[in-house]
Amino acid sequence: GWVCDGLADVRLDATLAAASRRLIGTVAVQDLAVCRADSLAEVLTVDRCEVPVDCEMRDGRVVVRKLVVSSPLLQAEASGRIRLPTGGAWDWADGLIDEDFAIAADIDLAAAARALPGGMALRPDVRVTDGRLQLAAAAHADGDDRVLEVRATSRDLAAVQTAADGGGERPLRWTDPFTAFLKGRRRPGETLRIEDGRIASAAIELAASGDAQAASIQWTIDLGRFATEAAEVFDFGGAQVAGDARGRFTVSRADPQGPATLQVSASVAKLAVTAPGRPAWEDEEITLEGTATGRLADGAALVDEAHALVAAANDKLEATLTGGVIVTCDDRVRLQAA
Repeated sequence: GWVCDGLADVRLDATLAAASRRLIGTVAVQDLAVCRADSLAEVLTVDRCEVPVDCEMRDGRVVVRKLVVSSPLLQAEASGRIRLPTGGAWDWADGLIDEDFAIAADIDLAAAARALPGGMALRPDVRVTDGRLQLAAAAHADGDDRVLEVRATSRDLAAVQTAADGGGERPLRWTDPFTAFLKGRRRPGETLRIEDGRIASAAIELAASGDAQAASIQWTIDLGRFATEAAEVFDFGGAQVAGDARGRFTVSRADPQGPATLQVSASVAKLAVTAPGRPAWEDEEITLEGTATGRLADGAALVDEAHALVAAANDKLEATLTGGVIVTCDDRVRLQAA
């Protein structure tokens, strides 16, 4: 459990009707500390935060007339109608696109690091000292169509690395970690379709498109450039990698409630991996082709059948699954016969 310590000034007018609940007012906190109930160890501290609010819940929606969060850690604002999550992700998104709303948030990673005891660590010897994460989402009309847009951008990530002997700190910087966006559209009489979804950085390009019936993801990765950039803030244990990876993953189903067919086609060209104490690994090209049929149920994947082929030079590894298997993931991956 959790306990809170600090000062709170709550001034809210609540209207409780049979079909709706409305809150109007302001919530302000100062010197807030969220602690573990058993040990009172601090989990999060916030110097100050003020939240003017005018929200109403009705018909399975949150109607936001005003919601502003202002603190050194986070600046955020929301307005419009937001449907509460129901059903699967596609069903919820298909309903969400009917609403008109806008949400924006700007997170100061340096302030977030100060709010966490011990700072924000990317690995034991690396602490975040600067950077911003900006998030935005909106749904609106576009002529007769409905459009849903989501965007996330990170920039100017900075950190310091503490020397193993405690002899000092080395500054690290990743200027442009990533930009991600998604644009979905629903035309009259149709269901939601992802027109364009991308995650991009200097070394990675990932694109997604499709709908609940058929969707695909394509990627290209410059492994050498990505490893060089990421090694500044993540620990690869001295390993170095080079090569160009690309591939495509598709999922399709004839019936929205029926099993899905997954297909993956991927390759890595001019792969070279070196690590301290390990023989070097080099391959001109490695390819992977795979298919699987199954469905998700109760947090588990029911795989009816699957086939995979991995090839490199004159070597091939082929595997076929028949009879079905159930895959569950909690603290570890478990397999059992279906």
